[in-house]
Amino acid sequence: MRQSVVLSSLLLCGAGIGARQAANAEITPNLPIISLKSGETLEIMDLWYAINCESQLKSVPLAEVMEGPSEVKVSVKEAMVVPREENCDKPISGGKLLVSAEDIENYSISPLTVRITYDTKEGERNPSFSFNVILFPKSE
Repeated sequence: MRQSVVLSSLLLCGAGIGARQAANAEITPNLPIISLKSGETLEIMDLWYAINCESQLKSVPLAEVMEGPSEVKVSVKEAMVVPREENCDKPISGGKLLVSAEDIENYSISPLTVRITYDTKEGERNPSFSFNVILFPKSE
């Protein structure tokens, strides 16, 4: 009897570990992780296109989800940003990338790929960015 209780406990622990590993199997190594609760919006990065610390944008960048969970939406908020990667110290016109989660029913881990469209003086540019997104249902 005692052996069956121990065996049952080991099997349950193994199942729990296996389920956790399956949930983590969707995380892609070396990608930034975003975690969102239902109804939450996060600013995740500055968007700009500059040459010699001068904005080359003709309009606010656009963002679209190329791959990701249906509950996740992206948008761009117009903003003055500092392109520090270019060693600039003054703000230029650009935007902030916003990621929102709507009506999350279940915990999940998914890849999220976002394409940004920059309308610049040199023409259109379309870089993409990928993230791991972890979604949490609203706790009551």
